[in-house]
Amino acid sequence: MIDIFSSLRTTYLQHLLVSVGLGGFLFLQVPIKAQTWQGTKVRLAASTFTPEERQALQPVADHVAQLVDQLIPGKPEGYPTDGIVVFEAPGRWKTLEFATQYDGPPVTLNGLRVFDEPPETAGNTIRIALNELPRPNALSLSYQLAHELGHVKLGTRTDNYLDETFVVALSLEVLRLLGYEGYMLACEGQNLMNLPPVAQEAIASEKWADARAYWLKQSKAQGPRVEDRGFETLGAMLILRNRRRVRWSALLNASSGNVCSDTAPAHILTRCDPDISKMARQLSLLQPLGLERDR
Repeated sequence: MIDIFSSLRTTYLQHLLVSVGLGGFLFLQVPIKAQTWQGTKVRLAASTFTPEERQALQPVADHVAQLVDQLIPGKPEGYPTDGIVVFEAPGRWKTLEFATQYDGPPVTLNGLRVFDEPPETAGNTIRIALNELPRPNALSLSYQLAHELGHVKLGTRTDNYLDETFVVALSLEVLRLLGYEGYMLACEGQNLMNLPPVAQEAIASEKWADARAYWLKQSKAQGPRVEDRGFETLGAMLILRNRRRVRWSALLNASSGNVCSDTAPAHILTRCDPDISKMARQLSLLQPLGLERDR
């Protein structure tokens, strides 16, 4: 048999076979140039945002995506070819019926569509559901979207307290880069309200060694929890206020090292323990938390 493909080896990475013919099939090779990574694309769903809201907020969403790409460059695993649909979650997604199967919004979803997602998400592997935004609100959109895009960059299959700490830190850093420092500080303050007085005193007096000791002690008791936003925000503050440069790029697909059960359904977010021993690339984020690789 003659190998009709032997002459095209290195110039193109993908090929299309087109069938034509009379009484048979003639396979013609039509080369298609490999597409390079063009950055994270997000699209506000028309079914949950009005035309006026999309006109005002789509540029904000695009800017947030660009900043996340600057901090964590590269294509994440499972990124959909047509970009990521961003929509406001229906109100009932905050009910127990939804919470028993998925984390409530804001949340990054992967795989099968759930409940009453808008029609724009059909066929998307990754999409983001936001909490309802006060109209119009670039601040809340930026904070929620940066957090969820952090999950996209780390990996959308698993989650744990350490992943949450990282993406909280990322979302606060994006707010700072956007010039929303006042809102960033307000978010930090609101999230820290449920911490015990000893932790709040350490933060207020900038006794970061004491704050780190508290965070480290609490981390050992987190287990599968991912809802302790005060604990996660404290960890984020330790990362952001560390004098050493944060290597954000090390977070790309970082959750692939999480210890997970092989039986977990692919479309359901699985809470898996972090494996510190496999996180050498994330050392600049682990050290401010007091975590060592041999823990």
